Amino acid sequence: MKAINLYTGEIEEIKLNPVQRLILSLTGKLRIGMRKYPGWRGSLPFYLYKCPICGEHHIDYPHGYTGYLRCPKTGLSKEPQAINREFPRQQPDEENSARPPSTAETPRS
Repeated sequence: MKAINLYTGEIEEIKLNPVQRLILSLTGKLRIGMRKYPGWRGSLPFYLYKCPICGEHHIDYPHGYTGYLRCPKTGLSKEPQAINREFPRQQPDEENSARPPSTAETPRS
């Protein structure tokens, strides 16, 4: 499958197995791995995604606070919430949260 890398502007040939093709067809996006380009401090996750309007495949990393993927032709953003579901925020659990003990939990001497 050929896709346009929006960071480099080059067309890349991406080989997908049947499961990856199914994920891409059902969700419209597929995480293809971490990449680091010259001048970058660290690596970022890159996605292969298809614009539902123009039908072109693009490769890019999530942008902004919400992690959106945008088609350069149509300007349509891919559902930001769907990208962020892969990186859930940690919620403090009640057992380990910093709170004073209640009187029922205070040991008696």
